[in-house]
Amino acid sequence: MHKKGAPRSVKFILIIVSDTRYREFKSGRVTSDKTSEIVRTILNQTQHKLVGIEYVPDEIELIQKAVLEVIATQKADVVLLSGGTGITKRDVTVQAIKPILERELQGFSVLFHMLSYNDVGTATMISRAFAGVKAGIVIFGMPGSPNAVRLALKNIILPEISLIVKHAKE
Repeated sequence: MHKKGAPRSVKFILIIVSDTRYREFKSGRVTSDKTSEIVRTILNQTQHKLVGIEYVPDEIELIQKAVLEVIATQKADVVLLSGGTGITKRDVTVQAIKPILERELQGFSVLFHMLSYNDVGTATMISRAFAGVKAGIVIFGMPGSPNAVRLALKNIILPEISLIVKHAKE
């Protein structure tokens, strides 16, 4: 009953946060992006749509700009950010996006770490995976690891995304 009125199809945009992938993109040859292949494959098996893939370097202003553009244009219901959630000096996705969130979905991080523990053990604590909402758009910040994105998308995000989007827009 609680899913009544939830959208059947949700539009996703994937933003890869990576200095390396960004340089490849700017040169016209992205050769090492397994994450976008995984997201495309998984979403193609559902009623949901991947409406775009963008590449940004690990720069706070550029990460924020990319997300705020999606919010301003409403071209997607969900932003998937992959990369920049670790603890190195270049990992700045969390610093870029958390300050603009209106509401956080703290359960995403809890579930992500719980499930990641089965794959990577205690190394999961290095990730600062997060989720939240800004202006009705749902934002997920995930590690740059293709396996982490697969786990998050298949096991956490997709089972509830229609309901999450419904509530985010209310």
